[in-house]
Amino acid sequence: MSYTDTLEAEVASWLIPDEALRLEKFRRERIRHYKLVRDLLLDKLGTEDMDVLEVGGGPMPISDLLRFRSRTVIDPLSDEYRKVIPCPDHVAMQAENWEWRGNDSFHLAIATNSLDHVENPSQVFYVMSRSITKTGYIAIAGAENNALTHPHPAHHHNLTSETIHHWADRN
Repeated sequence: MSYTDTLEAEVASWLIPDEALRLEKFRRERIRHYKLVRDLLLDKLGTEDMDVLEVGGGPMPISDLLRFRSRTVIDPLSDEYRKVIPCPDHVAMQAENWEWRGNDSFHLAIATNSLDHVENPSQVFYVMSRSITKTGYIAIAGAENNALTHPHPAHHHNLTSETIHHWADRN
């Protein structure tokens, strides 16, 4: 399956033509996001003075639930999502192509259920790790082996905690 197929499957999972079904999906996702904030301890982090980077936030990024100084959400489908919901702070691009600069020092980088959807997850992790300050945090959540346990065209890669730890050790 191509990366284009992955993007098409992902956008179709959000831009459901039936408005009632789409709103139900949004409701389910938002409820799940509160749990993710707690599970990742983001509610204990004190993000009010942080600059936040979120990768693959979709139309309803988890960072919507945080207080922050500034935020950038990178998602290649942001322009598609804007057709049905406002997407403030979104940049429509692949995270692999994000180029940080010296003044792009984020205090927190988040990726929830998105690394298995990108074209090159190790490159995205590298981008995240290089985009945070020396005392910054990376928060990652995702289902292990999601492409095996929950087959879907948008689940492009099988990731495990060991894989992510390996990337962290390299960076």
